[in-house]
Amino acid sequence: MIVWHPPSGGLPIFILRTMKKHILVTGGTGYIGSHMVVRLIEAGMEPIIFDNFSNSKPAVVDRIEMITGKRPTLVRGDIRDEKALEKLFTDYPIDAVINFAGRKAVGESEADPLLYFSYNVEGTIVLLRVMKKFGVKEFVFSSLTLSYGLSRSWLYVSNFGVGFVRVLPCC
Repeated sequence: MIVWHPPSGGLPIFILRTMKKHILVTGGTGYIGSHMVVRLIEAGMEPIIFDNFSNSKPAVVDRIEMITGKRPTLVRGDIRDEKALEKLFTDYPIDAVINFAGRKAVGESEADPLLYFSYNVEGTIVLLRVMKKFGVKEFVFSSLTLSYGLSRSWLYVSNFGVGFVRVLPCC
C-alpha cells in the first residue's frame, strides 16, 4: 500500500492499494511525480515514467536513481498523443496509472485556458481511453490543489482510508 505524504507536508492525499508491480506515472519527472516515483521504487514497484518535459527535465531520472539506487524506465511522450500512449501500453506491462501530467500555473491558465483544457481535460480523457483499450482499471488522478493542501472540511474518510484522492475504478 502506498500512502502519499506531499513533500510540502500536511495530510496524506491518496492511498494506492495494489499489489500490482508496474505503475505508469505520467508527469513522473515533475516535482510531485518524481517524489511519487521514489516512493513506488521504495515500495518495490517498477514505475514507468511518461513525460513530455514541458515543466521538468530528463535529468530528474538521474536524481531518482541517486536516491533509490534504481533507474526507473523513462519514455518521452505527451498524454494527449493517443498513438504514443498505445505504443507505451504495448511495449510495457502496465498494471495501474497515476496521472500527474497537467498544467498548474494560475497566471498561465488565465492567459491560455484552452492550453490547460487540452492538457488537463483532453489529455486525461485520451489516457483513460487507452487504459480502457488495454484493460487497465486502476487510476489515480492527482490535482496540484490536493498536493498543497485543502482545509480539513474537504477531508473524507472511506473504506480506502483517509485522503483527498483515491484509486478510481476506470472504464
